[in-house]
Amino acid sequence: MVDEELLRAISYGIVTQGELTNSSRTITYAEFCAMLTKVVAMRGEQYVPEWETLAAAALQSDEPMQQDDALLALFEASVVMGIDREQIVMMEDWEGRSTAAD
Repeated sequence: MVDEELLRAISYGIVTQGELTNSSRTITYAEFCAMLTKVVAMRGEQYVPEWETLAAAALQSDEPMQQDDALLALFEASVVMGIDREQIVMMEDWEGRSTAAD
């Protein structure tokens, strides 16, 4: 399942094959937020400027990210994109796509 999800991320342009060559290494704020910028753009290009303004410092940071940093960045990106819990719960096949068990 993990390989399938990673291939999907590559096909969507979220990550590159090169970025996955050492997927166990720690990434920086800049690397993570750059990937999130791609996700935000997938939601709609109109959300990108607000996201880039909100994440400006992170997009320049070479500091390593901690899990709570990543979760906060994901939450902030979802707010920028206008995604709320009700919308996510109603997404078709959301549970089938979840990789939480991975």
